[in-house]
Amino acid sequence: MPNLFSLIFADGLHGQLGRAGIGSLVIRIGNIGLGLVLAIVLARMLGPLGYGYYTYVFALVSILSIPAQFGLPSLVVRETAKAHVNENWGLMRGLWRWSMAVSGSLSLGLAAIAAMVAWLVADRFSDLQLATFFFGLVLLPLIALGTLRGAALEGLRVVVQSKLPEQVLRPAGLILAVLLTSWWIAPTQLSAETAMGLHGLVAAIAFLFGAWLLRRNRPQPLAANPAPQFESKKWLAAIIPLALTSGMYQFIRYTDIVMLGFFVPAEDIAVYRVANLGAGLVIIGYQIISMFLPPYFAMLNEKHDIGRLKQLQFLGMAVSSLAAFLVILFFLVFGKPLLHKLFGEDYVGSYLPLMILGVGQLFNATFGPLSILLNMTGHERDTMRCMAISAGANILLNLALIPAFGMNGAAVATAMSLLIWSIALSFHNKVRFGT
Repeated sequence: MPNLFSLIFADGLHGQLGRAGIGSLVIRIGNIGLGLVLAIVLARMLGPLGYGYYTYVFALVSILSIPAQFGLPSLVVRETAKAHVNENWGLMRGLWRWSMAVSGSLSLGLAAIAAMVAWLVADRFSDLQLATFFFGLVLLPLIALGTLRGAALEGLRVVVQSKLPEQVLRPAGLILAVLLTSWWIAPTQLSAETAMGLHGLVAAIAFLFGAWLLRRNRPQPLAANPAPQFESKKWLAAIIPLALTSGMYQFIRYTDIVMLGFFVPAEDIAVYRVANLGAGLVIIGYQIISMFLPPYFAMLNEKHDIGRLKQLQFLGMAVSSLAAFLVILFFLVFGKPLLHKLFGEDYVGSYLPLMILGVGQLFNATFGPLSILLNMTGHERDTMRCMAISAGANILLNLALIPAFGMNGAAVATAMSLLIWSIALSFHNKVRFGT
């Protein structure tokens, strides 16, 4: 620990990595704590049925955000880092302007199409479900553009501030908004519609704060408004595999919840969502390193420093897998009583899917850093192939297992697809880097 914290004051790459890593750790732990509090608040105040509606709509909006982002965040991190190294300020400005225009147009267009489809089939759903969905659509452009803004800050290696709006301000603001609304304005049980509307309001505030952070941290030469340079053909060629990769990752992340909606009641979706959130803690190490390693992978690759590139790869895998193992061990011992204490008796049934998903996330934690390395070194097509195989397996396994085994079947399907993803990543990494 003394050696770790001494990195805060070190010079050069080690100092940058130390400060970014410790800052990311603090942000991620804060985000996990806030996410847990938010889940408890929503689960208790909305009840299993309301929380099930809220969870399902949020999963649909998250899937809609996949084409809206179109792989642009990974491209912005990588190309911003490269432009920063080469001091190509016009290209950086052009990249930011182009990516915002593309993502903004896609997100608004998708929101309009989704709203029209919902209006056409409105007779199949309750007023509460429709209102929750329409409020959820407000999140679509805010998620897409907010992620891009964070990617630009990350590419500048302003890692901690890049995560503040989405990982701290948004969940903290939503907790506060829900509590104030429930206690002072609407003392009866909160509705899914109101919770989703509050989420949209808080997301807008977080987006504006993030935009201010980007303006504050932009390189000084950008303040002079250099003429923007565009490499649209090159960027389009690069984002197609990145879009497919990130899109399929998000698809796998929410496929089980969406497909559960066709076979089980909303209350079971709420219980499964609690298991899903808990399993997300298993990859805390991976999430921390993914917050600060990407721009350094891109920078070292640009400098052709393969030795330190491999060192960072092994460091990321070690931190990620160790943290995952410790979290699973904790859940094995304390998981069931914690679920009862925090969420209530209605959610104790999430223990078994939590442990199944946790094992799947252990594979993801161990081999997940390899996807970051491949994406940041120009081998995003390899990651795309791995993700395509995993996404296809995930759909087939969910279709086969959910009708027979419900949420436990969904957990097994997701865990097996993560194992397939890990094996494929390991193969491609060995081909590219011999490790």
